[in-house]
Amino acid sequence: MAFAGFLGCALIAGGPGLAIFWTFIRRKAFLVLLVLACSFAWLVGLLLTSLLFRGYVPLESHTGALAAALLVGVAVQEAMRLGCWLLHRKLVVALGQVAEKMEGAVRITREDEQLLALAQGWAHGATHSLFFYFSWLPLFLGKGTLYLDECPQMSYFLAGALLTLAFNLLHTFSMVIAFDGLREGRRKQWAAVPVAHLGAALLTLVNLRPSGCLGSIPLLLLLGLTSAVAAGYTCWQNAAAGPADARHAPLPTSEPDGH
Repeated sequence: MAFAGFLGCALIAGGPGLAIFWTFIRRKAFLVLLVLACSFAWLVGLLLTSLLFRGYVPLESHTGALAAALLVGVAVQEAMRLGCWLLHRKLVVALGQVAEKMEGAVRITREDEQLLALAQGWAHGATHSLFFYFSWLPLFLGKGTLYLDECPQMSYFLAGALLTLAFNLLHTFSMVIAFDGLREGRRKQWAAVPVAHLGAALLTLVNLRPSGCLGSIPLLLLLGLTSAVAAGYTCWQNAAAGPADARHAPLPTSEPDGH
C-alpha cells in the first residue's frame, strides 16, 4: 500500500506535466535542450533564494514573517521570469540569424514562439515540483503516513501532491501568458502573471488554519486550470492572427517525421 500511495501521489503531482512534455516538447530536440538549461537555471535560482533565508531559519510561525518570505520568493522568481524573456528574445534573434544563412528558410510561426515559452514554463514548473515535493516524497515509502492537525481530512503527501499540481500548471502556462503579453505590449496581461503567482503563494498560508486546506487547495487548483485555459485561449488567438513577420530557422526535431 505504501508503494501504491507513493505512485498515486507522484502521478497526481507530475502526471499532467509528463503529458505536456510528451505531447508538446519531447518531439523537438531544441526544446528538450532548452528545458534542461532552464531547469538548471531555475534550480540555481531556488537554491540562492533559500540561502537568503539561511540566517533566519527557523522562521517565526506567525503569518507576517511567512508572508514576507513568500513575497521575497515570488519577487526573485518573477525577476528570473524577466530574465527568461530576455533569453527568449535572444533565441528568436539567433534563429533569425541562422535562417539568413540557410537556403529555404521558413517563417517562424507564433506556435514556435509559444513552444519556446511553454518549454521554459515547463522547466519552471518541473524544477519547482522537484525542489518542493518530489525531494521528500520517498518518505511515503515508510511504514506509515503523516497527517497534520490543521488538515486531518487528507494526508500530508496527498495535500502536497495537489498543491504541486496546482503550482505546476500555474508556472507552466503563466510563461506562455507572460511572454505573449510582453511580445504584444499588453501590460495588463503580463502584470496578471506575477499578481496570480503572489496570490497563489499567499493562499498557501490558509493551510495553517484549521481545515484551511479544504479551501485553499481547490482554489489553487482552479487558479492553475484557469492559467491553462487562458494560455490555450491566447494560443488560439495567435493561431487565428496568422504567422509572425520575422524569418527564422525551424526548431530542430528529435524525430525523423519532422514534427
